Amino acid sequence: MSASGICPLYGARTSFRNNGHAGLYYDKFFDRWRRLDTHWSRDGDGDQNPKQDWLEEIAKAKAGDPDLLREYCRRIAQLAWRRQGAAWVFKTEERFLTGTGRSHPVENGFAWHPILGVPYLPGSSIKGLIGQRDREGVLGSQTCVGDVIFLDAIPIGPVDLEADVMTPHYLPWDAGNPPGDWRSPTPIPFLTTTPGALFLFAVLPRTENNVDSVQKIQHWLEQALADIGAGAKTAVGYGRMKRAAGADAQWLTDFKREAARVRDERIERERLSQMDPLDRELTEIAASSRDPNLKHWIMWLRELQRGRWTHSEQVRSVAKRIQAAMEKDGSWRPQTRSKNPAKDHAYQTTLSVMKHLG
Repeated sequence: MSASGICPLYGARTSFRNNGHAGLYYDKFFDRWRRLDTHWSRDGDGDQNPKQDWLEEIAKAKAGDPDLLREYCRRIAQLAWRRQGAAWVFKTEERFLTGTGRSHPVENGFAWHPILGVPYLPGSSIKGLIGQRDREGVLGSQTCVGDVIFLDAIPIGPVDLEADVMTPHYLPWDAGNPPGDWRSPTPIPFLTTTPGALFLFAVLPRTENNVDSVQKIQHWLEQALADIGAGAKTAVGYGRMKRAAGADAQWLTDFKREAARVRDERIERERLSQMDPLDRELTEIAASSRDPNLKHWIMWLRELQRGRWTHSEQVRSVAKRIQAAMEKDGSWRPQTRSKNPAKDHAYQTTLSVMKHLG
């Protein structure tokens, strides 16, 4: 920039605090420029490193508001499970770095969620991460849409940040000024998340026919995050993650329990819809009992005696099912050796059922 007297950013120093939008501050408020005779510089003198100092200031505070993150992740998890998808929590084993290719005064950008102001991994990056593992066309092709939808991976809570440094040697150089061991390293600072951050990954099936593909994605994702890692600098170990079993927030555990209940109810509805109408009715009667120890055939018999079924064919069918259930648990007794048959409950119950068998 020419020495026009205009500072590249604000003349006054700013500072980042907890619960602020770290992404907005990082992208817009670099304030360590200094005025030289002909231009503005972001470099220091001697041991000074304004870029490193600025990143360390940012790293003092956590990124993200806990309430906003909790609500956002809750909605993502709810969407995934209600769409018969899945959501998993992964824990970073090493530093995590994403978005380095973005332009920034410290020479390395960073990918921030535009609303939440936290580091995140876009869904497109997640899909690309596991692309080489797909031999079945689950992820689609240039001419065919994939079976699943990838949502952005979001931290489930505020994230700890850390300033790191890379030191590429031999800069600057050209054909007339070749690199050599005599050159000093050129430290370039950059921002990362610390190990131990928890990220929520979620996948939705594109249609109800694609539900089975979700489990394949989970397997591929676990392999890719553990073996390769996500984001930048994965060659030196950055971005490695593992499934965080038992590390879920309480609200996530509650939602998983609720999702399991909803899933079981859906499976039961599907099973009932494929049953014979009479069998479905009897199953619903048995499920309505508040006493888990009450035998289901007893409930059927009560309904039969109350006249719930009037058509003779239905009456016989219900009676046959009661007979089969009683025979299975040893309650069927068409004969008795009791001196007082009226007090033989099993015998009397059997006679009552036999009246409806025709």
